[in-house]
Parts: sequence; structure tokens; C-alpha cells
Amino acid sequence: MGLGILSGAPIGALTEEEREAQIYPWHKFSRDTLELQRYTNQALQAAGLCPVPMSGVLDGATCGARNHLNIHAKEYFGEDYRFFPPLTCRSDDPTDPLSKPTAGCFQPTGKQGLLKLTGESENPEQTRRNWILMGGALSAVLAAVLLVKQRSA
Repeated sequence: MGLGILSGAPIGALTEEEREAQIYPWHKFSRDTLELQRYTNQALQAAGLCPVPMSGVLDGATCGARNHLNIHAKEYFGEDYRFFPPLTCRSDDPTDPLSKPTAGCFQPTGKQGLLKLTGESENPEQTRRNWILMGGALSAVLAAVLLVKQRSA
């Protein structure tokens, strides 16, 4: 529990850090942490970076990745998105291997940009060409179906 009256909070009330420690416990499994890792990996992959392990355990890899994304969001996505790591992102023992980011995970494989998050193509000409190809394929299938129906009648 918090410091009660000394912290300015009502007695028995949890501080923000204590609430987050329940949601994202350090080095313990949590479904909330697993969900956080899933969203973190979507952003990492959109930025062209390697994903963090999907363990459901808050550790240095998740904390380091969120911190890295927070610092470089504008560079990767063209927007100043916030990827704040949970307040529980710390370790009492700096030599603990779980307190360190996964090696090699923060080298971009290519600038992907915000469009990768939305699923759109970065190149408008490529998108236009894809729609034309899909329209042509659909027209060919429709023509074949009509031809088969006409011959069988």
C-alpha cells in the first residue's frame, strides 16, 4: 500500500506506481503485459525493427523497446506517438539479464513509416497499379462466368 496521509492520498489508496505494478508486474506473467507486448510488436514491425518476446512478462526487452519507440516515433511514423513504458519498467538489480533490452533489436531493417501501421502502400502509384490489376482480374473472372453461362443456355 501507499504512504497514506504522508503521500497526500487517502489511507489505503494505491499510488499510480502501485496500480501499474498490479497491471504490469515486474518479472511476473500478466495478460495485460502480453497485450502490451502485442501492441509493441506491431509498432516495432511497422518501424522495421525486430519484435520483443511475447512472454507476458515485463522485462528489459519490453521496457527498452517501448522507450526506443517513444524516443524515435516521429522518425519512424512521421507522428509524435507516445509509447511510454510502464512505471514498473525498472530492475533493482542492473546485472539481471531480464532488465536489459534484447540485443540487436533496435536496428531498423528499413524505414517503413506511418503507412505501414495503417496497412496502406507508401507508394501511391503502387496502390493504383494494384487496384487496376485487381479490377482486371475481376473483369476476366466475370467474363469467363458469363461465357460459360451463355454456352450452357
